Amino acid sequence: MSMETLHEHHPAKDWQFAAARQIACNEEEAAPPVLDPDADITPPKVGLAYPEEMRLAMDPAWHEDEVHPYLALRGVSAQTARLWDLRYDAKRMRIVTPIRDFGGTLMGLHGRAVHASNSLRWLAYEHPAQKGATNRHILLGEHKFTPHLPVLVVESVFDLLACFPIWPNVVSPTAATFPTSMMARFDGVQRVVTLFDNDKAGSAARKTFSKHLGNTCQHLMLPEGVKDAGEAKIQELENLLLTAIPAVKSLALLDEYS
Repeated sequence: MSMETLHEHHPAKDWQFAAARQIACNEEEAAPPVLDPDADITPPKVGLAYPEEMRLAMDPAWHEDEVHPYLALRGVSAQTARLWDLRYDAKRMRIVTPIRDFGGTLMGLHGRAVHASNSLRWLAYEHPAQKGATNRHILLGEHKFTPHLPVLVVESVFDLLACFPIWPNVVSPTAATFPTSMMARFDGVQRVVTLFDNDKAGSAARKTFSKHLGNTCQHLMLPEGVKDAGEAKIQELENLLLTAIPAVKSLALLDEYS
């Protein structure tokens, strides 16, 4: 993290941060740190990597400047769909979002049904070699975020896709619940801003974040009548985020993720 910060002021093309993260993850898996048994610390889980073939078996959900009709309906641009590598699972008729860890390793696939007739709106794809296994602790977007900038946390995939053009340093658990193992992913983050739904699940999530992150966390509330960030108007989101992140400028950071 320190090297990444230094890199912003003194760029060097031969610094490969993604590779460094992966090496760190591998070292952590091989030799877990010895922890004080009395300390209230949960070491980050490693998880089981998914084969890239699962992702590649699905067609991209965008082509040039066009996106899948469901993405167009939800206001997702082709640029955003490309940057998040959104896919379409024709067999299950779902828009699929790849989920990667800090090192860029594929750790999950999360699919949204495109037809209202499908009663199971969201599907966490199981690992092909271990029935029922998913890496529930991995944050969508953790392979992209910069820890020394404010990290925005939202509930769902489409909340993330809506906020991304305004503030790209955004992550999502793809659900309204946060296991303790997931909270450990925020170690080293200097500031967290949440934007959860105005319901019981959102209230519970805010309490969880306050408990684990304390004063480093700030909570934003959606305008009355707005169900979630994914359904908010772009101007509403910009105005709201400006109250917590003064440096927000629409599309200001997108070049970093291209």
